[in-house]
Amino acid sequence: NPMSEFEEENIEVRDEALAEKFKFDPGLLGKWMLFYDKKVIDEMWEKAVSLYKAGELLGIVSIKTSTAAKCARSDRPEVGVIRFACGPSDDEVLILKYGFDLIKKMNYFSSFGFVAYEKTNEQSGIEPTGTEATCNFLFRLLVPTHDPQKRSSSSSEYPIEVPSLTHDNYLLHESLHSHVVEQITEPIEYNKTLRWKMEFEKGTQHDSAWVTACRLYRSGELDGVLFLRSSTAETKNKFHGEI
Repeated sequence: NPMSEFEEENIEVRDEALAEKFKFDPGLLGKWMLFYDKKVIDEMWEKAVSLYKAGELLGIVSIKTSTAAKCARSDRPEVGVIRFACGPSDDEVLILKYGFDLIKKMNYFSSFGFVAYEKTNEQSGIEPTGTEATCNFLFRLLVPTHDPQKRSSSSSEYPIEVPSLTHDNYLLHESLHSHVVEQITEPIEYNKTLRWKMEFEKGTQHDSAWVTACRLYRSGELDGVLFLRSSTAETKNKFHGEI
């Protein structure tokens, strides 16, 4: 188990027979990066290995996970990452297809609202820091911010973070709620989405607008809206918040 390993920073699994099915120029190798709280990474790694060895992860040639070993490059020691290697990185359609299949098989969700595909370190010359926000990514796919297998109800609604009280992130995300996920049949590249932007006076007005927007979105009343994003108390603008 990854969290029982304190010497090696990574554990890798590679099946040459599986990798042979998806041959491409090794110089075009990249990986989808799925980040997890280390409390659940053993469970997620076991699931990833099982799916990979069964040949159920489309296009994935190898998988690698971080461990309990200290990593000087990570700025969030409580977070681990599982890397799913695939390529060629210059074929956007194929890579997004692989990523779309992967997030469905892994039932992946993230508070950032997206998953990133990153070049290999050899290609980018940049070391990963261990957080979604700082990946040297080529592509991003929208993912749910909450577990899509759990349906919200009036008695079990996910809590809505308030922008004015959020100091550990520059942005809040609300993405691909359950009613939206059911309508998605193709991968959605994050950078190719168009966004409406509204400004509100910081404080009560901004907080109220964000809570209202989240509730409307969760109830399916914002037609065509895939995700919401809000600035927080950490943004530079002292007077206005954005949704």
